[in-house]
Amino acid sequence: MGKRDFSDFNEELRYDKDKLDTFSTLSHEIKTPINLINASLQLLQLKMDKHNINPVLGSELNKHLDIINKNNLRLQKLVHNILDMNEIDKGNYKPALQNVNIVEIIKNIVEQSTPFIRNHNKTIEFITNIEEKIMAVDVFDLERIIINLISNAIKFTRPGDKIAVKFTAEEDKVLISISDTGKGIPKYKQLSIFNKYKLGDETTRREREGSGLGLFIVKSLVQIHGGKISLNSEIDCGSEFIVELPVTLAKEKCENYKSNQYNLENRIKMEFSDIY
Repeated sequence: MGKRDFSDFNEELRYDKDKLDTFSTLSHEIKTPINLINASLQLLQLKMDKHNINPVLGSELNKHLDIINKNNLRLQKLVHNILDMNEIDKGNYKPALQNVNIVEIIKNIVEQSTPFIRNHNKTIEFITNIEEKIMAVDVFDLERIIINLISNAIKFTRPGDKIAVKFTAEEDKVLISISDTGKGIPKYKQLSIFNKYKLGDETTRREREGSGLGLFIVKSLVQIHGGKISLNSEIDCGSEFIVELPVTLAKEKCENYKSNQYNLENRIKMEFSDIY
């Protein structure tokens, strides 16, 4: 019986590996048409800006271009999440550490997220007990963690609700809290919310889209940085995600620094693309 159970376990591991490899291969194949769609959208927008198009027709075209662009960003986000999930599971995902002012990075994210949040009749504020904290982080990964948690807060709040991003520096660690006054997360869902493919809202007709990979990747990136993430939430009392990172300094700039294909504004648009 024991041998058969062990064999079944190995078979399940092989199945999971094959599934991940298939997802990864498909995602690489999908990247090419996505990039072509993105380039074509940019070209169309340039031509529309250059030529004097009838205002009514231009408004109609822009509406449809916006729909295409938003869904193209959703595809890009899904592809990136699948590829990164595969690298994380294989243990190949490495941070490119740099000594930076982490307070400024988080402040910039909040500032650039503010117009989008206001358009959804919600507010966001940034609270900090210090204006500068130099420490070693992967800037790309840090931005991804904060943007994803803000996105999550937007999805599960209602018009009029508030979001707060709070930074607290201690001697050997920093705490980054993203809290909201939304509907909260049930206790039974909190235990698995950081697992793959888990969503905070799993109703038959979801009002919020998503692959269920975001919080899994956030937790993985935090752990790769030597930190941890926790959740406090009560129904109808909102939620708070707390990221704790150790304060360390890199001896030298990482030579394998990740090339950022998208600036911060576009990365925010990509992360928020599944919010309606």
